Amino acid sequence: MINDNELYIFKDFLSSEECDEYYKKIYDIGPQPQMLDFKIITADLTGDPIGEKVKNFINKKFLINLDLDQLQIQDLRQVYANTTLSSYVSTDPIAIVNEKLNQINLKKKQILIELEQLKNG
Repeated sequence: MINDNELYIFKDFLSSEECDEYYKKIYDIGPQPQMLDFKIITADLTGDPIGEKVKNFINKKFLINLDLDQLQIQDLRQVYANTTLSSYVSTDPIAIVNEKLNQINLKKKQILIELEQLKNG
């Protein structure tokens, strides 16, 4: 099972050139005096070949059946002078509610899949 509190690093998953290619897709925002719009610090990679590569790798490595319908990368460098985006989002009330809604939606999908399997099994 994947632990949400762990970071998994897989050496040589992408070449240095591939990393540079994806890194260029994110705007260089640097420290900002105010919070930036989410669209500025993310890049949509839905449909990009890297999505299929990541999905296949994760499915095989962790023995799961991941399905991607959206793929994005984010610039997680410091957004404010004294805080990172992740620390800001972790205390943002809207982000917290969205995360809870996403968890509920995921659980709902899991239950619906289990119900369908019980019906057909």
